[in-house]
Amino acid sequence: MNYPSLTIFNKHQDLSFDQQTEIITVKELSVAYPIGAKNKLIILEKDNYFILGHVNINFRKKILGSDFSIEEFIKNNTNMINDLHWGFILVINKNNDQIDIINDIYGIYPIYYSIINNYNVFSNDFDFLIKRQEKKKFDINGLFDYFLFNYTLNRHTLFQNINQLVAGSRIVSKLYLKDLLIFKNFDLAKFLNQKKDKKLDKNKVKTVLTDCLIDDLDEDLPIQLPLSGGFDSKVLLSILMSSKKQFLTYTYGSENSVDHYAAELTAKQFNIPYKLLALNEVDVIEQDRQIKSFIRRSPGLPLILDLISYDIVRREIPESNIIIGAMGGELINGPVVISEVIITRSAKTLTCSKDKEELKRELINDLNSLQFLDNTVFKKNVEKYTTSLANYQFDKNDLYANNLTKFMLNETYAKFFGVVFKNLFEKDNLIFPFVDTNFLQELLNSEYRYSKHQLFSKSPLNHLFSRRLYAKLIKKIYKPALFTMMDRKYLLADILYFHRMPKTIYKYIENHFFKRNKSEKSKTLNYTKWFKPLIIEKLYTSPVLKMEIINKRALLDLLDKLKKNEDIPDIIIRKLIILLSVHYLSEIYNIDLSTENETVNEKNNC
Repeated sequence: MNYPSLTIFNKHQDLSFDQQTEIITVKELSVAYPIGAKNKLIILEKDNYFILGHVNINFRKKILGSDFSIEEFIKNNTNMINDLHWGFILVINKNNDQIDIINDIYGIYPIYYSIINNYNVFSNDFDFLIKRQEKKKFDINGLFDYFLFNYTLNRHTLFQNINQLVAGSRIVSKLYLKDLLIFKNFDLAKFLNQKKDKKLDKNKVKTVLTDCLIDDLDEDLPIQLPLSGGFDSKVLLSILMSSKKQFLTYTYGSENSVDHYAAELTAKQFNIPYKLLALNEVDVIEQDRQIKSFIRRSPGLPLILDLISYDIVRREIPESNIIIGAMGGELINGPVVISEVIITRSAKTLTCSKDKEELKRELINDLNSLQFLDNTVFKKNVEKYTTSLANYQFDKNDLYANNLTKFMLNETYAKFFGVVFKNLFEKDNLIFPFVDTNFLQELLNSEYRYSKHQLFSKSPLNHLFSRRLYAKLIKKIYKPALFTMMDRKYLLADILYFHRMPKTIYKYIENHFFKRNKSEKSKTLNYTKWFKPLIIEKLYTSPVLKMEIINKRALLDLLDKLKKNEDIPDIIIRKLIILLSVHYLSEIYNIDLSTENETVNEKNNC
């Protein structure tokens, strides 16, 4: 099956769909979806309501259960909606012609909306909406987000007239889809924050993580665990071993990577099937093909540097339940700014600046540090831009860092790992146990909550404290997994038992001061180097040179240095790869590169 494009629109609109598309019409409203996706959707009529949804397995069971009341769900869904780990529900009240669209509490399932021919159109397929725009233009705020944070924030996207539905939202409209009321349906940070510390109940954590994983399994599919040398995958391994489920494992990278080394040893230790998805260097032509294939699934956020490897997972792993340990480290250890892949220095700036003036000043400095961007436009719009991000700004009275938790769940998880979701959800059932609300309520109100320490701290003592939690949980869930190899070349048991801790300290010194295990980029195949030829080939003559936000002279100077193999900071190369993805968008969709912004006609109270 190709991308599972699903679109909600007024029946009088002529949007043109693929021949393999089925269309359901209820009065004035139509829903189009691929014929092959029908068995993954909920489609039912109940008590004068029409319901259509694409949701995670456990939530699907609840909706199809005999005690589910659609009236109660519409009136008050707080007690149920926290189980909507991904997806959306469309409800049509045939008595009063009202429609409600409710999305998941993280915003990881892609719901975009745009005005086309004077009607609002909703779709999970960004490519579908771009191709139907009368004018195709980049959104300047979306571009600033992309370069500063690696993903767009709130409802911003990279394109004008296309917005993304923010996490935990509800859209209310009449069937003709002219006027919208959009408001916050579920405040995740508020739900998680109980404002009362308590001792972590490890038995409860074991139960809720296991339930989240097991309850969302599709019993008709095999189970695949992306296994690495990291802490998160070892917890998930323990749950699967404890549950006695049959499963397979894989990792991606090169044969001499530390992740492959640790994963292969672990798989042999427990006699689990294991596969290495080798990431091999390819020529520029094959790179070009892979990038275009990847962008088709995520043109709204084409993170080609860090996530293009998921195109290989999509092609080489058969239809499966895939258990992903996303966000475990960020939520247990707390975020840090090192390689600026998942969390950037600008995320720290946004969530930690003491006041708006400091935020504006520091964001301008962050843009200046990227060298090839002209910040003139940003300076003119910085007041309006920072106001649009007020929901993530620092609050000195918030001891639980709710703004940062909200940012990590609704932006980092939903947007960064949302790209993973968009690349795999056409065939795979994806499960992310570490963002389960029951787990997070227990963690973020305990002695292990990351907000008890200095935010973005790199303190080895703080990290040792939080990493020992992993070992304690694994001891509780499946003790033999304590004696598995980590990518740091020590065992989990070495950080749990004090008599073994000297080995941990020795390996820490070896890894962090002598970089023994960091000479090989285990997952990225040193993509910053791999992309250099393509950056040089494409950007020298790219139409993005004409963009108002680009300092053309500085960009050409950087490209000259790349061509001569002169040293350029890794962070600058990473941002050049982001610019390369913007080039591909302009090429694929024939973008008008003028940057004056337009607004979307909507009443939005999010």
